[in-house]
Amino acid sequence: MVQEIESHEQFNVIIDVEKLVVIDCYAEWCDYPDVDFFKVDVDKLSSVASELGVRAMPTFYFFKKGEKVGEVVGANPPALKAAIEKYS
Repeated sequence: MVQEIESHEQFNVIIDVEKLVVIDCYAEWCDYPDVDFFKVDVDKLSSVASELGVRAMPTFYFFKKGEKVGEVVGANPPALKAAIEKYS
């Protein structure tokens, strides 16, 4: 289950355990008020992942009016920002 870390203290507690902990760092992208952001869990929605042709994670897909207009594969913030600006 993915949980939101709400404080630095909580972060310290979370990482101080024996098992592996994965931290996904993100931003609210408030600079893009005309863009909607969504996440798809590829394990829960394998039919969507299959339709999209997901080959790696993360992969970002860009849609307008029901049509795919682009994608960015991998954790590449400059490419993601460029695509958002190109397609919005």
